[in-house]
Amino acid sequence: MAIILDALDRKVFAILDSNARMSTSDIARKVRYGRDIVHYRVERLFREGVLVGTQAIINPYQLGFTLFKSYVRLKNDQRRTKSLLARLEADPNVFCVALCDGSWDLIFNTLAVSPYHFDQIQSRLLAEAQTLILESDLAVVISQALFPRGYITGKQGKPFLLGGEPKVQGIDAVELGILDLLAKDARITVTELARATDCSVAAVQRRIERILERCLVERHSRVLIERRLRIERLDMAVAAGEEDPDDRFGAGGVVLR
Repeated sequence: MAIILDALDRKVFAILDSNARMSTSDIARKVRYGRDIVHYRVERLFREGVLVGTQAIINPYQLGFTLFKSYVRLKNDQRRTKSLLARLEADPNVFCVALCDGSWDLIFNTLAVSPYHFDQIQSRLLAEAQTLILESDLAVVISQALFPRGYITGKQGKPFLLGGEPKVQGIDAVELGILDLLAKDARITVTELARATDCSVAAVQRRIERILERCLVERHSRVLIERRLRIERLDMAVAAGEEDPDDRFGAGGVVLR
């Protein structure tokens, strides 16, 4: 059943989509409603399954990684496809997996520190699926623009850019722990972060400031179950250059499901 969002729901969503760590009190001031009303709206959106969680969007290029996007067309074999999905979802270097309708059946993103590292990961992941795969292609992401979900409010905001020259920055175990927790729940409080990392609140606040200064975290984002809003996501892949009738990757659309 689709969920109907009113004007206040959309305003609250837009704020959280650009900064999920903003406090309920600050959101209430921005939308000019009482804190209790805003708190109820956020809780209701979670309860009804429109909002399923929050996560910090970490720029992997600032940690020395490059994003490799794999496109795969598969045979119609549900049992082996399920086994492949399980391997992908369990691998720590794979951070996005999507089943599709359209030009490709499966898209997954892999983080690696070099082409050689990627080849090692890909070979391991697909070793048992060679006879399942009909066709595949690969894109190396140089930069990626993440736009706010303007279709919710009808207004498009400034994109957040991921990518650039991969570089390894000095980051200690505490900062890694903070990043891991923020990636799972962007609205976790500083007090909860301090307790989980065994640090003082002041120390955690300083670490978060350092993380932001070094652009390790580009934005905070709200995860949305779009189909509850009767919205389909369509991805289009287009390759620039001379037209090649045999190039399947030249232009292809997929509906993620």
